[in-house]
Amino acid sequence: MSAPEVIKILVDKKKPFKTFSLKETKADFTWNAQIKSHIHGEYNRENILAAYSVAQILELDKKAISKAIASFELPQGRLDIVRNKDFKVVIDFAHTPNSIERLLHTIKAELVGKNGLIIHVFGSASQRDDSKRPKMGEASAQYADIIILTEEDYRKEDPAKICEQIAQGIKKQGLVKDQDYFIVTDRALAIEKAIFMAQRGDVVVVTGKSHEKSLARDGKEYPWDEYKTVRKALIRKK
Repeated sequence: MSAPEVIKILVDKKKPFKTFSLKETKADFTWNAQIKSHIHGEYNRENILAAYSVAQILELDKKAISKAIASFELPQGRLDIVRNKDFKVVIDFAHTPNSIERLLHTIKAELVGKNGLIIHVFGSASQRDDSKRPKMGEASAQYADIIILTEEDYRKEDPAKICEQIAQGIKKQGLVKDQDYFIVTDRALAIEKAIFMAQRGDVVVVTGKSHEKSLARDGKEYPWDEYKTVRKALIRKK
């Protein structure tokens, strides 16, 4: 569950609500020195604070709470930094406008090097909510410096047309120039292009497929491994 700035926790129907917040100092629970985590992202810290608040309400041992939080690891494919050298590569499952916006905001604030760029590779699945496609483009264009649109489970649709629908949002946002976004419908080639473009301080962000093991093309499922595809591109860049 992703929390808003202040989330109310119902402890018992006969008792008042409790609140927690990263920013609101009057909340019942706020981020403090006892909470130590290496996980990036405000939205992840919101979730951590939610867990901390519940544990406190249940009167669990404070040292045990702190130790558990310090050990938290994100699931595979959630803000997964798979390369952390001169430039970074991040794989994430984000596939909605809101999740893309929150992910890229985090990367811009916490992971991009000095003068570095965000290079975002993504697409949109077929047979889902088509209206979100331009909104995904808008969300990406708020933070990405270079956008490479590609396939993502296009099933029986034309992947190029899906990309064009996403691009409508990029153009509407007006923050990414025409020469800074590309359509490369083959996902492996799109990832390779992004990695070949990356320079020191940049972050390549690949979203949408993450941990999934197949890619829907022309009505059929084909084996797919986002991690292996990234590794192959990195080897070819050397």
